[in-house]
Amino acid sequence: MNKILMVVFLTAVASAGCVQETTVKPEWKVETVSAECATGEGDLDIRAVGTSIIITAPMQTSTPCYDAVADVTMDGNRIVVEIGAVTQGVICVECVGEVVGRVTISNLAAGSYTVDVRAREKAALTTILID
Repeated sequence: MNKILMVVFLTAVASAGCVQETTVKPEWKVETVSAECATGEGDLDIRAVGTSIIITAPMQTSTPCYDAVADVTMDGNRIVVEIGAVTQGVICVECVGEVVGRVTISNLAAGSYTVDVRAREKAALTTILID
């Protein structure tokens, strides 16, 4: 009789969320920060902010009417980020464009990450520490 009550109690505690392990998985997003006629050539910027890695990548395009796109893959503490630009498909001003894309990878666990960034004609390989 006591064994049955113990099983019922443990089942009730587990289903109530008292014995539940939660793991927050890293996630990422990409946004177009700016898209305008180029005034110079910018550099890749890769930095840690809290539990996130933020990568800002200026990219030269044939016109400013492009949006940033990205793909992020993670294998352990190695992160590969490929950033590109796709045309908006609209009539656009005729000038060499510069599109700045920003990729934010958030919810990272503390540790050291090797970050490999490839953005059109620019690339960087660096190590970032998340505290």
